Amino acid sequence: MLQLDRPAVQDFDPGELLYMRFPAGAFEDDRLNPDAIKMDQSVNRQRFSDPADVIFDENGRYDAFGVTFFKVEDIPKSVTGDGGTFRSFFAHHCPEQDNYSHAEVRHNGPNQPSKSVRKRFRIGCVYFTTKLQRP
Repeated sequence: MLQLDRPAVQDFDPGELLYMRFPAGAFEDDRLNPDAIKMDQSVNRQRFSDPADVIFDENGRYDAFGVTFFKVEDIPKSVTGDGGTFRSFFAHHCPEQDNYSHAEVRHNGPNQPSKSVRKRFRIGCVYFTTKLQRP
């Protein structure tokens, strides 16, 4: 999983899975709690990793976490909030030295989206998440 000076790969297949870890209690009735999704959400790309890689830590920091996934095509492409505020969202590959598969779900603005956009984005993502592993 080491980067080893490999460049970022920004082409994403729409069906590529993005793996995300979640803490115990984040799933309710087999649906991820929207508060478990953050702006600039950190994920691992299926193209470069396996689901278990997202909870791997030499010190066991994520041993109590589970793994969920969603497809690149399921990221809400655009969200309009109260007052007409608008943001678009996309997957961005941003490798780390010890995790080449690291990516983020980002938004197009320089500032945090409005509260209503963040809420609608999270709810849109949650609809497509699938639990792979329970914490």
